[in-house]
Amino acid sequence: MQSRVRLGILAAWRHRSYTAWALVASLLCGCGAVPAPPSDVVLAHQQFEWNGRQVRVESYRPNDERSVRSTVFLLHGIGGIPGDGALLRSFAVDLARAGHEAVVVRYFDATGHWVVTRGIATQQAPEWRKVLTAIMNDRAKNFPDRSQTVLGYSLGGFLAIALAAEDVSLSALVVLNAGVLPEHEARDFSALPPTLILHGTSDTIVEPRLSERLVQLVKAAGVGAKRVLLDAEGHALTADGKTRASRMAVEFFSNHLRTGQNAGDDLRSETLD
Repeated sequence: MQSRVRLGILAAWRHRSYTAWALVASLLCGCGAVPAPPSDVVLAHQQFEWNGRQVRVESYRPNDERSVRSTVFLLHGIGGIPGDGALLRSFAVDLARAGHEAVVVRYFDATGHWVVTRGIATQQAPEWRKVLTAIMNDRAKNFPDRSQTVLGYSLGGFLAIALAAEDVSLSALVVLNAGVLPEHEARDFSALPPTLILHGTSDTIVEPRLSERLVQLVKAAGVGAKRVLLDAEGHALTADGKTRASRMAVEFFSNHLRTGQNAGDDLRSETLD
């Protein structure tokens, strides 16, 4: 179901079609409760109050919370949770199994949206950044000994880059099928943490040239960064693409936070600069 929602959303994004958005609306009716995680992962539902709205948060962690050493915030794309929830939740389970707390934030709740267009995304991005910053700062206050990192997909990746550059202090960053737009190239990228950029070579929604430009700007700012191209993957990943991307993200977060090594040192065989 969620794969069909995502395809409908991507069609609506690309073609601005009323018919495509109607398809999305009908498919949303089939997206219901959050699936239960595997038995070795604990799921907690939380809410963060923001300007009279409740922003929902899903927290995935290992059974032994004492083993958690970092919090990874997972940010969805324009498809919101109806379109991108399955992808982020699979990443969250893998991260929890590796000893991280993985926090899926439904940041669209802050503005009352389920899915958005490019125009709405541009208009609402400042508000989403504010609520994400508030949630991250609140988490840091409650768990001061944990490192904070972000994994952002598509729109979530663009937001993650802005957050890391201007709003919050992060220990590591992973962006998937995202990059930098020409109007944002003047940002000061020196504040970014070590960064891993994953991008499908067949992505026609966010073209790979945007992530190529991002890695150039990040490296020029003196930040460790690597880009990994996922061969033949589009904007919506295949099952194999999800597995590869999740494995590399988990390895990057776990290895970097444990050793402080440069971004992507464990991925040389799959990395293209």
